[in-house]
Formats: sequence, structure tokens, C-alpha cells
Amino acid sequence: MTMTDTPMLFSDLDFPRTRATDPPTSHAAADQSQAGITPLRLAVLRLIRNNPGVIGSELNDLYTIEVARDQAPRAAWDSPRKRAGELHEFGLVDVTGVRAGLTNKGERQFTINDRGLAALEG
Repeated sequence: MTMTDTPMLFSDLDFPRTRATDPPTSHAAADQSQAGITPLRLAVLRLIRNNPGVIGSELNDLYTIEVARDQAPRAAWDSPRKRAGELHEFGLVDVTGVRAGLTNKGERQFTINDRGLAALEG
């Protein structure tokens, strides 16, 4: 059986987790660690749904509140902003603009899209 004969099992919510040039061990590790949308990403996706136009630094602060309420898993302070960027790469949220954040640098504004809403329902 060749690669072209092998059935591809992907869902609409699948996304690339490694580069084609990465070694096979990286592909295997990525598949194991990214078996779906992680609880942290789901929590960030919910925050974006509930706060359209939110920027990364605001997500970090909002996420800290969710952790204190036991509504989200613990994570590094800047992790929610990074996860929002990943969710954008995966096509689950859109960048709707840029506005000043904590350091007056422009930060991307995130809004959930239909694929993101479907991910929350699934």
C-alpha cells in the first residue's frame, strides 16, 4: 500500500501540528499531544466567544480570573494570548483588527467564527 492508497482520516477541525521536514518522532509526539482541542484552547475559545474583539493581554487577564474560579486549567500568564494565535491559525477565530494593549503596542483583536462555534458545540 502506498501513501496515496492510505485513507486520510481528518475532520474539519484538524490542523497541521508539524512541518513536513520534521522527523517522524516529532510527528508522532504532535499527534499524541494534540489529539484534539486542548482544555486550555477550549477555555480561550469560550473567552473569545464571550468577549468579541478581545486582545491578547485582555485574554491573559480574563483567563487568570477563570482559573481562580476553577473554570479553566492553570497555565502560564501569557499562554492564553499564544493559544488565541493558534486558534487563529487553525481557522477557529478571526482577527478583526488591531488596537493598543498594555504596552501601547498594537495587539490583534480576536472574534470567534462559525468553525470556532462548531468546535465549542462538538
